Amino acid sequence: MITNDQIQSALVTYTKSRANITNALGNSVEIREDQWQGQDFSYPNIRIRIISNASLGNTKECHLANVRVSWMVFSESPNSKEADKIAGVIYNEFYGKQFRYDGILFYCQGLDLIPAMRIDERTWRSEAIFEVTVNM
Repeated sequence: MITNDQIQSALVTYTKSRANITNALGNSVEIREDQWQGQDFSYPNIRIRIISNASLGNTKECHLANVRVSWMVFSESPNSKEADKIAGVIYNEFYGKQFRYDGILFYCQGLDLIPAMRIDERTWRSEAIFEVTVNM
């Protein structure tokens, strides 16, 4: 089975390689896995979260799975516009796309583009959620 860390690592690195996405972030090219626990955060930023990873085979050697993935966008802008804009760029960048990265074939089908919501006094979060078929 293709593991969560393999998928997440490939998606983080591939997302960093997409000029449309990094340009939308401006000076902050802060794209990491959801569990990153560093000390310094710059905004806006993107966190990639594996929601679920369901094998499409009945053996552990199966290399085909459906994976639900969220690209979460965080912004400290005074309004929600920045977070929504970046999430839209991500959605358009991956919607219906197929690509190979780090030996894994990804096919992305967009599921949901969640509008920004305030998660604390200064921070907005928006999400682009995909069903991703992965094959190794």
